[in-house]
Amino acid sequence: MTIMYHDGNRRLQDQFDSRRISDRLEEKLTRTAFTADDKTFIESAIYFFLSTADAEGRPDCSFKGGPAGFVRVVGDSELAFPDYDGNGMFKSLGNLLVNPNVGLLFIDLHEKPRRLRVNGMVRRDPEFPVHPAKDRIEADGHPVEPGPRIYLKMNKPRGVVTTAADEKGRQTVYAYLEANHPWVAPAGRLDKASQGLLLLTNDSEWASQLSSPQTHLDKTYHVQLGVVAGAALVESMQRGVRTDCGVLRVKRAAILRRGEKNTWLEVVLDEGKNRQIRKILAALGIEILQLVRVAIGPLALGELRKGEVRQLTAQEKQALDRSMGRG
Repeated sequence: MTIMYHDGNRRLQDQFDSRRISDRLEEKLTRTAFTADDKTFIESAIYFFLSTADAEGRPDCSFKGGPAGFVRVVGDSELAFPDYDGNGMFKSLGNLLVNPNVGLLFIDLHEKPRRLRVNGMVRRDPEFPVHPAKDRIEADGHPVEPGPRIYLKMNKPRGVVTTAADEKGRQTVYAYLEANHPWVAPAGRLDKASQGLLLLTNDSEWASQLSSPQTHLDKTYHVQLGVVAGAALVESMQRGVRTDCGVLRVKRAAILRRGEKNTWLEVVLDEGKNRQIRKILAALGIEILQLVRVAIGPLALGELRKGEVRQLTAQEKQALDRSMGRG
């Protein structure tokens, strides 16, 4: 039994396979009595929109406004409001006399405008570039002061994603930060199946330079292959391999050690292309068993345990800055 949908709604829901979510929305959104929160919200409104229809179903929408409290909740499912019909047309009330179906929309837009201004100009684009040291940033008329810069070093475990939230419910790197930690974001990529050194920061300009291909900052990886490899593979990776994304190559590659069935390589990249090592080896038909990032420029993973996070030391930050030409 539904109170929200008619046959036309149902035909389209079935056609586009949305009946289940529609039923769930009806279950969550509909009720037969006002709650205490509903009463507080409605009676604080200074306007609402009223939708009615005449006996033949022709719609009409009107704006009703007044001081806070001009609409009152007078029963579990009843509202009362004055009708100031100055033009004498009685469109809304006249429609209600012949058709009791009505829609009311209350919106709270009058108390919290939430305006962001940069150098006095309203900005609505969340990606609008600003420079905290040079630009004057205000929110709701109050100046926004830049907080302290945070630079973190993490040993990302395998199977952990670097997004803030994951629609599939997978664990993210933010699970390894303290509760209520100030906002930080990963500087560069490290996919779910990879592990090792990951930097997180709230300094977006620094992170952008760190991960930019134009910086040519070396990233060093140790890669375990499911084959016994030789010099020919190393030469191919350095010379270039044709993939679905074009010809990809590594800056350097070397064999670290071999086992009876596998090989560990050290691979250095400086181009910053997405999943570059995986794409090269997939094109060659070689399985990757493990992929560990062990260094970014002069910064080594070192003895950091899996899942451990710590602040960069002043010396580590300065070394990275110098490697990017910032020192």
